[in-house]
Amino acid sequence: MTFLTCNNKLNMNIECPHCGSENCIAFAKNIECDSCKKSFEGFSFVKKKMITVGVPLLAFAAIGGFRAKTLLSEDRYPLKYEYAIIDSCVNSSRSTIYNHELMKKRDLCLCGLSETQKTYSYSEFNNEQEGFLKSFKKNVDACKTSRTGNR
Repeated sequence: MTFLTCNNKLNMNIECPHCGSENCIAFAKNIECDSCKKSFEGFSFVKKKMITVGVPLLAFAAIGGFRAKTLLSEDRYPLKYEYAIIDSCVNSSRSTIYNHELMKKRDLCLCGLSETQKTYSYSEFNNEQEGFLKSFKKNVDACKTSRTGNR
């Protein structure tokens, strides 16, 4: 239903619920369809609003935005902490090691950190550093065992 101004009077443009034709009518009693001549009595007409499209669209956008945010901003450690953890792990022996051994050790440290991050979020890392370190060492050892055990 839309409101039109015809002959300086306020009229309504109503679609007939019986035949679907458009009717430009003035406010009055005993209104009927111009096409099929059936009465509009007993029907309620309201102006269509964007709510029928807007609400589902807003809900979809909100849910989609939230999901995208959680995918893009996982509880990841800041890069400087990840680097420091890996660096201290790789250089923990303080002895001279060859490049290929260094790469193997780096891979083990990365594997251990990856596994530890599955159970310790960054906020948990901040609150429980001792527990994080124990878990990290255990995971590095598990990565070492799984790599030597697969050969």
